[in-house]
Amino acid sequence: MLRAPGYHFAIDRQSDLLADIDVWEPAEVGVFEKGHIHSYYEMLIFKRGGGTHQMADEIYEVADYSIHILANNNYHELKRTTATDGFEIIFSQVFLNQLQQFDKNTNYIRYFAQSRVLNFKEDEFREFQIYFDELIRHKNNKSFFYNLVSLIILKIISSDIEAGGSTTHITFEKSLIALVNKHYKEKQSRHFYASKFHMGLNTFQRRTKAAFGKSVIELQNERILQEAKFLISQNEKTIKEISADFHFSDEAHFNHFFKNHIGMTPAAYRKAALN
Repeated sequence: MLRAPGYHFAIDRQSDLLADIDVWEPAEVGVFEKGHIHSYYEMLIFKRGGGTHQMADEIYEVADYSIHILANNNYHELKRTTATDGFEIIFSQVFLNQLQQFDKNTNYIRYFAQSRVLNFKEDEFREFQIYFDELIRHKNNKSFFYNLVSLIILKIISSDIEAGGSTTHITFEKSLIALVNKHYKEKQSRHFYASKFHMGLNTFQRRTKAAFGKSVIELQNERILQEAKFLISQNEKTIKEISADFHFSDEAHFNHFFKNHIGMTPAAYRKAALN
């Protein structure tokens, strides 16, 4: 009979999190962690596979030499087997924002906005192993640890881009995310997205809610905010120019939208990011 233990990783004060690591103990037969949602990001590293991993509404077989990228606020449920060997790297939005600020040539925020699975060959995975070993060895040396996490993140992004991105079969979730990524600046309506799937509005909204736990407008707003935060932190455009990029009627409307979701004005966010 299946039983669900407490979480194998817990953060007492998530607001204090920058980055951390959880090396898994061997799984017990029939013991798994219930599905849940985290406000932080995760990279699940599998040297040996086994079991399944559900991210949002898609379930993946866990393969050897794979890395699963889990976006923040995404539902997931990992069912390991006794053969599964790996660990997870956890990092916060604050950590990602700081990394973005230091390296403006790589769009970290955009990359981690979507969950994905990266499958490697053994020799390809071995190139990461030296970094993983060092990360585990120096987990208590926070300064060195944070730099290693940053390096691993950049190496994973670079490796994925060089390989042309991960390939998995098309699902409703991936199709909708692709549409939102294409049209979010236009701030399209629910009817627009529903029509692209040839669905009635009610059916489309139920499907979206089941897949993401939120509406397509919420997904679109999140995408706008992700890109807006990136542009604001770059300090290369004025707030007025950024508001125009997203087709807001004026700067005041954009300020209201941003503050309503983030809790501070764009100007205040820029000042905090630059400091």
